[in-house]
Amino acid sequence: MGSAQNSKPITELALFHLKPSIDRATIRSELLAAAKAQTEYSKYPVYLFSQIEDPSYIYLLGGWRSIATHLEDWIPNPINQGLMKSLKEKLELVYMMHIDIDPADLRTNGELDQSSTHAKATGSESPTNSDANEGIPVNAPVIAIGRYFLTAGQKEAFLNKFQETKGHLKAYIAPRTLRGGVRVAPKDKSGDGIEKEEFVLFSGWGEIQDHLQFAESERSKEFGKIKDFLEGADIKHASTWKE
Repeated sequence: MGSAQNSKPITELALFHLKPSIDRATIRSELLAAAKAQTEYSKYPVYLFSQIEDPSYIYLLGGWRSIATHLEDWIPNPINQGLMKSLKEKLELVYMMHIDIDPADLRTNGELDQSSTHAKATGSESPTNSDANEGIPVNAPVIAIGRYFLTAGQKEAFLNKFQETKGHLKAYIAPRTLRGGVRVAPKDKSGDGIEKEEFVLFSGWGEIQDHLQFAESERSKEFGKIKDFLEGADIKHASTWKE
């Protein structure tokens, strides 16, 4: 990992699994306290989401000014260690990753401007492959969290194809937004120790059924061309964790 990448702002995504017989209200209160402490330290908002497919899985989404700030400063910090000591008895860490997305792209309203809303309503919107009006839709009713596992040696080809085709997904979900980025350290490794490349995509939806309908659409056929560069994918849905 280059020093430039190590020093740039990044987005953190963590997945926790609640242990059996744990009271959800109690653990939610503790995780909210941990999220507040992280927000105060990192100066970026922290969000908690409950997985829709299995609500015993909880996502934490936040930001850091650098990977080093997270791994070397916050994790060993006594405040964090004290919070984690209590939490580790109630949940398991499934994964924690950093994504090459500027945390400024945590779009709090989760939607585009009014002109984009009008275009969607009138059917006049067209695919756009630019990065304009992109952001992680943290307040969308449903967020799709897609982990795309790239075929070895195909990272650049995948990114090029994604750039070419993402406009079809953007047009379909407008006025809600999307944002994707490459996973950076720490990365998963293959059996022979080679780091695996992964791309993470967040997209906003009204409900899961809307996402399923997209899969049957003509736009999906174009967007689906990214599959040519994938070993596989894992796509789940989440919503703001409420009581």
